[in-house]
Amino acid sequence: MKQYYNRILAVLLTALLCVGLLCVGAPPVTAAEGTCGEDLTWVLAEGRLTISGSGPMTDYTEYNMPPWLEHLDLIQRVVIEKGVTSVGDLAFYHCTALTTVSLPDTVLTLGELAFAGCTALYTVPLPAVQEIGWGGFYGCAALTNVVLPDTLRVIGDQAFYMCESLAGIVIPAGVESLGSSVFTYCDSLVYVRVEAPLETLPYWSFYGCENLDSLYLPDTVKTVEEGAVSECDSLYYVDGGTPEAKKEIEKQLSQPNTRPNDPTTEKDVTYTQTDGAIITTTDNTLVGVPNGVEDPPSGTHIQATVTDPSGWSDVTDAIGGAVDSGKKPTVNIQLQGDTILPEGALGDLADKEVTVTIQTPGEVSWQVVLGDQTDGTHKGDQDLGITIEENTKNRYKNTIGDVPSYILTMGNSDLNATVSIPLGKGTARQTATLYRVKGGSLEKLTSVLVDNDGKASFRLGSIDKGKYLLALNVADIDPQEVLIPEKLAPEYDITYGSTLTDSQGNQYVLVGRVNKLGISLGTLTWIVVGILVGSGLLVGGIMLMWNKQRNRKYQPEHKT
Repeated sequence: MKQYYNRILAVLLTALLCVGLLCVGAPPVTAAEGTCGEDLTWVLAEGRLTISGSGPMTDYTEYNMPPWLEHLDLIQRVVIEKGVTSVGDLAFYHCTALTTVSLPDTVLTLGELAFAGCTALYTVPLPAVQEIGWGGFYGCAALTNVVLPDTLRVIGDQAFYMCESLAGIVIPAGVESLGSSVFTYCDSLVYVRVEAPLETLPYWSFYGCENLDSLYLPDTVKTVEEGAVSECDSLYYVDGGTPEAKKEIEKQLSQPNTRPNDPTTEKDVTYTQTDGAIITTTDNTLVGVPNGVEDPPSGTHIQATVTDPSGWSDVTDAIGGAVDSGKKPTVNIQLQGDTILPEGALGDLADKEVTVTIQTPGEVSWQVVLGDQTDGTHKGDQDLGITIEENTKNRYKNTIGDVPSYILTMGNSDLNATVSIPLGKGTARQTATLYRVKGGSLEKLTSVLVDNDGKASFRLGSIDKGKYLLALNVADIDPQEVLIPEKLAPEYDITYGSTLTDSQGNQYVLVGRVNKLGISLGTLTWIVVGILVGSGLLVGGIMLMWNKQRNRKYQPEHKT
């Protein structure tokens, strides 16, 4: 009987613990750390892998994989700090959750297969890289816009093999060695300019690039090796090269195409590179999807990388042109370097009902509906830069208590936007509250539920330059006032947009949202509290019964 009661007690205590965890939210992911070179250390916390120190990173092998191997699915961002001189072989091989990488100008070498298989990686700055090793970006299917630096000297074999979203590339004049199959099966590649004085176009350089239509070669190219431009059905313009090279190109293009076409979509890609921006526009049209095949992405997609503020005019022209032609594009803009949106940059788009997502180097994203902007948006520069530092000194403890918190430094902005702060997947479904720092006190602005990607998205009408504080799970936050992000809105049966923001940045919250159970969040909170109290009473009753049974068993027998 004693074992029976013990089992019941264990089950109930386990259930009680689970309910308690649901109430407080999952704790942040525990940081992992170690070394990755003679003088290099690494720290993984909340989806961000930071590598610091000086000198080269260790070159890893299939028998000696990177020390963060067991955490691959948690790595969303990689930040390599100044002083590191190389990215080792296989360093981030198959990090499928990795979306962005920050490299300093001290990194000169990317090792073999350094980022191979990073299927979610869509941008990577290469400020001073001199060598990209064999298969450096092999299979990076989301990689769209890449700027190869003037410092580059060596591009290894298969460096960009099967980078299916790469739309254009300029090989700078300083490149001395170009490997074979570097751009093989880059399906979206439409534009290539080779500025390096190469004499040979290597084997399978652009094999299977079915959308490649413009190829610019230097006059130094004498030899075009086997398969260099084979299976390039759309290639109609080739400039440069010797007569012998052009003859070989014509021969390869005249061969019949043996590669099967995608039966579900027709893809039209345009690529523009200016002094300040790279712009890729992709039109995907469904032509017949077989039963049981998941629909591929359709519609118009604009992916832009702004490398200098002067590039904003090129980007807005591309957006305006797409809208004026009757399209409603999805727009993603990646900033490299300067985070200033110049005065009037969005002025010509003020009446366009298009949503633009702007990603800053610090991984903060701004979601801007162009038609929702105020006059103030166009009258001055908009500073989109936001720095995020962990509040290690636990300042403002008297207001927020002992909870994780971050200090945010923001610039002035009149944008009416949803600003998403990356906190890491370990913070998913927790409550994030934003405060403005005023001297030694805090002014509460708004609270939101962190989405499943670990991002806290705040819908703001404007931002004043200064310090802000973001805190998780502050005890006195009313659950009914916590805003639900768009991604999670269906789970709560609410219509996104129930938060209104005026031109001054004041927010009005419609409280009393209901979830799929048909009850408000406040009611749900009391139900959970009732479950906890009831479970506690039940456990107490069982323990009392157990103690009585035990006392009977060991009570001395009374003799008369």
